[in-house]
Amino acid sequence: MHSLDQGHLGNPLGGINGGVIPNSTITPFEKNETEVGFELKMFDNKLTVDFAYYSNQTLKDIVNATASPASGFASTTINLGEITNKGTELLLNWKAIEKDDFSLDLSLNYAHNNSEVVRTDENNGIIQAGVAQLFQSNIGHIPGQPFGVIYGNSYVRDDQGRIVHEVVNGVPLPKSENVNKVLGLGVAPTQLGIGTSIRYKNFTFNAFLEGKFGGSIVSNTNKSMKQYGLHQVTVPQGGRENGFVPDGVLEDGSTITQSLSEGQIYEYWNFTNSLGASKSQLGEENVYENDFIRISQLSLGYQIPNKLLKDVFIESASMSLVGNNLGFLLNKVPNHDPEAYYNTRNAQGAEANSMPIGESIGFSINVKF
Repeated sequence: MHSLDQGHLGNPLGGINGGVIPNSTITPFEKNETEVGFELKMFDNKLTVDFAYYSNQTLKDIVNATASPASGFASTTINLGEITNKGTELLLNWKAIEKDDFSLDLSLNYAHNNSEVVRTDENNGIIQAGVAQLFQSNIGHIPGQPFGVIYGNSYVRDDQGRIVHEVVNGVPLPKSENVNKVLGLGVAPTQLGIGTSIRYKNFTFNAFLEGKFGGSIVSNTNKSMKQYGLHQVTVPQGGRENGFVPDGVLEDGSTITQSLSEGQIYEYWNFTNSLGASKSQLGEENVYENDFIRISQLSLGYQIPNKLLKDVFIESASMSLVGNNLGFLLNKVPNHDPEAYYNTRNAQGAEANSMPIGESIGFSINVKF
């Protein structure tokens, strides 16, 4: 779709509305799936177990792929060759205590999925789904890998796993290699939810925790903080004025012993190596495991006794205090929310200088006449 802008010097200028290239060759996807499961109710229905195992094959899945900026668009829509998914889902509900003045209910839901991109297109090459906004790091679909992996440049390491450095203007800089190395999974394969409801007389307390495990995120926030010397890892123990010895080896295999001055610490993080990559911009440097357990919601409610309302025209009344996104019991990503993706579709796993995801606390009154 095209549009006319206000123009320049009285002449209208054409523009493009929307950032996706229309694709007239898109065809419907096909899905073959097998699922088995069971539901058990035990102990007078106090315990419920719901379990399922599934295996599916998706042919010609419809996904987004990045487009050349020269086209005037950001992406296009394509059919992806073949994807398989195998996984399990489990739901447990337990009425642990049931009394007149007290009850306790517990719930747990668990899901785990193993995906694989069997083939992509006619060339069976990498389909780039998103740009991670770091030096040669992206989100995409690679044959033989799970759906939506993070891939990009990585450190050169010796046979002991130590980072190899090259000396540039007297400063040892980490060497890198551009081999589209898989650095993590953009979509966490494991999800967990835990809930509880406690009632004591007219008070009710509810809590819900959610977690994801096995995924990773490319953090542009942490990259920028390292670039400008604001990240904790850029400040050696004791402060920059006491010097910093990089962890790793030189190209000849010798251990680095040179202590870098304050100015050289800046160069260490920001000067580029022979492949044009700086340490602060390397994909491997800024990919973090984003396992987390979030305190998703807490609520406390009170039901006003009916005997207090018998002389008024109110049939029932209750009040509650509710808090959402109240923090983490576990968070492996420093300095920002582990789910701060700038793309939540086929290119999950990339964060771009995100704003904090705030908590919320609310109070409500429910009155029935």
